[in-house]
Amino acid sequence: MTGDIATMWARRLVPCCLLFWQDLATAVESPASQGAGATLMRQSFADQIPDCPLRNQRGETVRFFTELVKGRAVVINFFYADCEKSCPPTNVAIRRLRAGLAPSFGKSVHFLSITLRPEVDSVERLATYADVNAPAQESPDLPDWDFLTGSPEDILSLRRALGMFEADPVLDQDPSQHGSVLLVGNHATGRWTKVNALGNPERIQAQVKRMIGWSEAQRYEDVRKAVAAYRSSLEEGNPPRRRESGELPNLGALVGPITGVDAEGNALTTVSLAGKVVVFGRMDTVCPHGIQAITRVMDRLNLQFGHFGGFHLVTLLTPSLATEVSYLNEMAKYAGAAAGDPWWFLSCDPVELCRFSERSLGLDPSLVVPEEERLSPFEGEVHDLRLVLVDATNTVRGRYEVFHADPARGTAAAEQLEADVRNLLLQTPRLQ
Repeated sequence: MTGDIATMWARRLVPCCLLFWQDLATAVESPASQGAGATLMRQSFADQIPDCPLRNQRGETVRFFTELVKGRAVVINFFYADCEKSCPPTNVAIRRLRAGLAPSFGKSVHFLSITLRPEVDSVERLATYADVNAPAQESPDLPDWDFLTGSPEDILSLRRALGMFEADPVLDQDPSQHGSVLLVGNHATGRWTKVNALGNPERIQAQVKRMIGWSEAQRYEDVRKAVAAYRSSLEEGNPPRRRESGELPNLGALVGPITGVDAEGNALTTVSLAGKVVVFGRMDTVCPHGIQAITRVMDRLNLQFGHFGGFHLVTLLTPSLATEVSYLNEMAKYAGAAAGDPWWFLSCDPVELCRFSERSLGLDPSLVVPEEERLSPFEGEVHDLRLVLVDATNTVRGRYEVFHADPARGTAAAEQLEADVRNLLLQTPRLQ
């Protein structure tokens, strides 16, 4: 996964809050219901996996289900040592995937490659094959990768149970016809899927992480390195440097306004905010990620700068099942916005909202979460949760990651945003 993609996921979905109002909280899948669903999935799929004895490249005999799969996150594929067609590029894809998973998952995920020619691929051949594809001198943080053989009967029963076989019996008996397919799952959560190993590497990384992640911190992207680096800088006496008033960057101008309906049912447009310092934030009305962090920071800005005639806050909302005016009004009240405060909650057209978020605010595009990968019914997509500061000339002056896995980083971003708002207001006397 590229650095840009990793950064995007890291700032989107990291340890998150619960839905913040009670009626919606009861509507979202509870941990109990998720657990029940996972149990059913295990009963219908993973718990039917044969517990046959296999041998790995080190000559160790292991039970496939109880020792390699039960309670664990795994990536499974089939191969054979002499394969010259699909196996070499699949192995390259697996090596890339292991490297991408190492920082956030490490050895908590296990790669299992099972030979399709057990009568030929002995333990010794597997050892040689492993030395080429997963050499012992690799980084100790990489997920383990075992190459497995066993009796032909057991291998066949495994392929059948895992759904890794051809419907045509003639093709099924020809190992050279097998595809580059990865079976990805986590028995502990009951989540399983198949992935084309030769697909887009970034998408494969993102999909695998979503499927095998069992905590919000791990589920989407590694943030541990960023957190560790930040804390290390604090320990070395290098706290985040506060920008001075003249250092605000010019990140581009807004491209047109956006319109929407506010919590009072009024049709509003950002055209009327020209000449003001504005902080924009985006969320879903049923967003389960980061909404408390965003509203908390915006509420603080409202309390500090709401009395300035030239300051305004705009929360942009994606229409959903809960976009009624009364609902938005309750959201505004919860967030701390009183009647008359310079803080809009706008429900906007989805297409216009995406265009404005990306072209004007410079936020990352939203990513749709496939239905089978959602942890709750409301998790339709994930979007960039940074707050955006726009000055009185409609120029974007900063984007702030106030929602972060490390609370210290989120706090530092919020403090920087407050300082930058203050500086912009002080630089424009007529706005005071």
